Amino acid sequence: MVKAVLQAIPTYSMSVFKLPKKLCSDLEAMISRFWWENNRTETGIHWKKWEMFGVSKAAGGLGFRSIECFNRAMLAKQGWRLVQGQDSLVARIYNEKYLKGQFFTAAKLGRSPSLIWRSFWEVKDVVERGLRWRVGNERNIMIWGQKWLPSPISYCVQSPVQVLAANAKVAELIDEERKEWKVDLVARVFNKEEAEMICAIPIRCLWAADRMLWGFSKKGKFTVKSAYHADVQLKIERKGSSS
Repeated sequence: MVKAVLQAIPTYSMSVFKLPKKLCSDLEAMISRFWWENNRTETGIHWKKWEMFGVSKAAGGLGFRSIECFNRAMLAKQGWRLVQGQDSLVARIYNEKYLKGQFFTAAKLGRSPSLIWRSFWEVKDVVERGLRWRVGNERNIMIWGQKWLPSPISYCVQSPVQVLAANAKVAELIDEERKEWKVDLVARVFNKEEAEMICAIPIRCLWAADRMLWGFSKKGKFTVKSAYHADVQLKIERKGSSS
């Protein structure tokens, strides 16, 4: 109960604005002090580091939210809406003022950006890490630089640019009349492992439109919870590699 009340207070602001790191740290310190003053042992020792507060109980943490990571996840939800609902009024406004026809993850900050746009822009890396493409019958997906391979390692093509241009689209690998992959071309462009992986993508997928999926959830739908846990895990990994 206490945990829920303490962490619900800044939720609205975090869904629109990126809070300064100092403010996040101060909020976490307040929550930490309140928690330990009411749940301390006889010796009053803090038996958990704050970093573990934001980790789920199943992973050995206390289930508290990391304020900074939760803020990033909430803002990433807005960024995902810009990606998914490009015909919405909000997306059209941002496209006119900032995106200029670019995809959200490739957008520039722009001159004199609003605080809200700057907040969205600063978490586009969260959206980019979770974005996956399901190949369809459109010409939206680039061969190099976008995540469309069914490979859990990177989802991106690792073969060097050759035969086709660096900005070539996946659609160029498909025989539209026969509704099948251009096997000979695929073999020339990619290494053996990737070529086999591509040719194994079911042709039935090519009958539908290209589709964006959220890679951190089983159903491919964006959730703040999945974005949050992915960001917490990345933060822990980065801290471990730098120590």
